[in-house]
Amino acid sequence: MMNTQAAKRRRSIFEWLWDFFASVKVAIVIIVLIALSAIIGTIFPQENFIPSSNPAAYYAQTYGDLGKYYYKFGFSHMYTSWWFVSLLLALGVSLVICSLERVVPLYKSLQRQEVKPALSVVQRKKIYVPVEGADAAHADRLASELAKRRYKIRRDGDAFLAEKMRISRFGAYILHIGLIIIILGALSRLIPGWYVSENIWIEEGQTVKVPGSDFHVRNDEFKVEFYEDGRPSHFETQAVLIENGKEVRREKIVVNRPLKHKGTLLFQASYLPPMIRLLDAELIDKRTGSRLETFQIDFSNLQTEYKAGAYIVRVLDYFPDFDMENDQPVTRSTDPNNPVLLVQIEGPGVEKPSKQFFFVFRQLELDQNSAFELAPVGGKMIETTGLRVQKDNGIPIVYAGCVVVLAGLVLVFYFQHRRVWGQIHNGILHVGAQTNKNWYGMRREMQRVFKSLNWQQEIIVRQGGKKQ
Repeated sequence: MMNTQAAKRRRSIFEWLWDFFASVKVAIVIIVLIALSAIIGTIFPQENFIPSSNPAAYYAQTYGDLGKYYYKFGFSHMYTSWWFVSLLLALGVSLVICSLERVVPLYKSLQRQEVKPALSVVQRKKIYVPVEGADAAHADRLASELAKRRYKIRRDGDAFLAEKMRISRFGAYILHIGLIIIILGALSRLIPGWYVSENIWIEEGQTVKVPGSDFHVRNDEFKVEFYEDGRPSHFETQAVLIENGKEVRREKIVVNRPLKHKGTLLFQASYLPPMIRLLDAELIDKRTGSRLETFQIDFSNLQTEYKAGAYIVRVLDYFPDFDMENDQPVTRSTDPNNPVLLVQIEGPGVEKPSKQFFFVFRQLELDQNSAFELAPVGGKMIETTGLRVQKDNGIPIVYAGCVVVLAGLVLVFYFQHRRVWGQIHNGILHVGAQTNKNWYGMRREMQRVFKSLNWQQEIIVRQGGKKQ
């Protein structure tokens, strides 16, 4: 008894879900939600298109509070978010169920078509023509003429059913199949390694693994040229592809001329202004003016302390892009455009170390009340290229879906399912024609058929049994 009730409950849930997704209204709501989500996803660039490795900071700094919440709510990766994927899945399920609900009854009804229906059925067709003084030979001639026009003929004694382009009735469902294939192509991005759309930043001389691939790319040289007004006119990367530790390709990557390798495209997308990578700093004793020691700072691998002879330079804080706001030090970005270090010097004769700022580029006159001074004495600036990695194995699936959709549209708009019944009663050949659309095209075809047979009957399209 319990098992029977559980089975009924499961069946009722299944039936409810089936009826829910079989509703055209539900399908329309899902399509509208997908469209709205896609619109929201275009308000700001998606994460894989922004020139930053820190999207949370980028959206907040670039677009303010709106950008902050845009990132917080997950709109910055809209097309891979769980709700967008869920909407695509829901649309796919709706298309499948809607199609099955309608295509199966349609197929069965077309398979059960009568070759010799009741005479009244033929006479009620919108195109009906009685040919008086007819016999079996007239029916044979008409059927033969229709066969020449690619009609498929079925016979039942003197009666016949001529039919062509039945497949056009399934055009909408072929279109649905195409849409389902496109959805599968879009969802294929969730398969690991099938879809990659990322920006990678490569310093000159640096080698970086290409996401979603088994090879690396090295930036041997980056060049940028400018117009007189300061706008970039040309920039390119001398790239080297490396597989299994060996160079396999050496090629320039220029805007609109990507490097393609094993289905992965590398586009020249952007670049960063020259940034400091290595800095030689000198420790100076302000009390005596003596230069104590020189040490090197690598901004790609910042340490918490540096040895300068007998002294230790301890890094307390780091501001990559230093600025002052409300008399407080802040950083405008995560890039070392104007690096400033907050340090303290510890060592012989220093009883109570004091905090002080070390300005690398733009010096600020501050009374820091320190016995020591740090001065930049050399370093290395580096160029950084921004390459866009694009790989999408689902594109052929999407293209295949588009071809199927196009085939469905052609069947829906350019072909008609046409049927002609003929049967003889009391010396009259009753001819009735039916089409799912383009009645006047059907009339023209019947006029040509009758003209080729030298039959003079008038061909009309009737509405409600009346001549029009």
